[in-house]
Amino acid sequence: FIRDLAILILTFIRTIKANLVLIYDEDVRDSIINDLQDLAQAVALLFGIVLQINVLESASEKQQYASGFTKAVTTVKTLMLKIIATLKAYSQQQQKLSKLWPGVPAGSSPSELLKFILNALIEQITSGKKSYSNEEIKQLMEGKTTPKEISESSTILADLVTELSVVLSGSSFDVMGFITILITIYRLFVVIFYLFVTESSVRTKLLGVVTRLATASIDFVEAKTMGDSVKASASLKIFVECFTLIQQIFVAMDSEVMNCATCNKNIEGNYVDIAGKRFHTDCFKCVTCKKVLVGKRYYNVKDEFYCEEDYGKQFKTYCKHCKKAFNPGEKYFKIGGGCYHDSCFVCSTCGAILEKSAFYLKDDLLVCKKHAV
Repeated sequence: FIRDLAILILTFIRTIKANLVLIYDEDVRDSIINDLQDLAQAVALLFGIVLQINVLESASEKQQYASGFTKAVTTVKTLMLKIIATLKAYSQQQQKLSKLWPGVPAGSSPSELLKFILNALIEQITSGKKSYSNEEIKQLMEGKTTPKEISESSTILADLVTELSVVLSGSSFDVMGFITILITIYRLFVVIFYLFVTESSVRTKLLGVVTRLATASIDFVEAKTMGDSVKASASLKIFVECFTLIQQIFVAMDSEVMNCATCNKNIEGNYVDIAGKRFHTDCFKCVTCKKVLVGKRYYNVKDEFYCEEDYGKQFKTYCKHCKKAFNPGEKYFKIGGGCYHDSCFVCSTCGAILEKSAFYLKDDLLVCKKHAV
């Protein structure tokens, strides 16, 4: 029994030590290390009692040590169960983290998980998605009120930063709480960029700060979970600087007076920034048919904007054979008063390809040599 118990305990301790490298939370790792040290002392005491009992001859003396042996076994068992419970709780937390975003690679550390999610959200910003439905915006805001102007965005962001401060002021680092709030902040950034940040210079500046903030956040989580206090402090300093810059940009955006390039009235709320000009969403229209162009394909000709239909009528070249428009830069043949796709440069009578053959115009139609007479 004693031999089997010794093998079991030693195997348990070696297994836990070997897997400590997989535990990224500093507090959890330190807790387990302390419990392993206590377990080692309890095991040493246990087997010391066993050795002492083995050298005693008197049954009464052995009985005196029996209660100590029982107590030592209970201590060893309690410590092993405590370590198992700590590992189970950590595993459950990791599972919750992995469910924060679809497609997170299995076994990701908190910093790797945060990097995966923030990169995905920044990609939503940089991809320049043309439109989000109201439902998509509600999902991004996760139940919070969608901001109607940049000042409301600033208030929501300030509240979220306050929540982060509460998490950071705790006696131990709540990695789950930190990552969850930070994801909410970056979801807000996606909405802000879509609704309010249309001027290219402001967009570039703000995106640079948001990207830098993401890097600092990832470094901070990695440093905290690995116990690197120096790197954590440096990352947190950049983290705070970035939030200060973001709020300054929001204030500048809120105080800026903008006039619509069409009606010349002050712009409040949503607008579009096109070719360096700003328009009310209802004022950005086709110069010919006056249809609103927001969310639709449009063409800019000398700072005049056309819908696809009117642009085609006024500026596109069409193939005389198939009647379809040529794409920008597409090669075509120009013969007489007509233009032709490569595949349409054929005899109008027999369909023979004319690109490398003699051809003629008969009644203003392309024909091969055979049908020219």
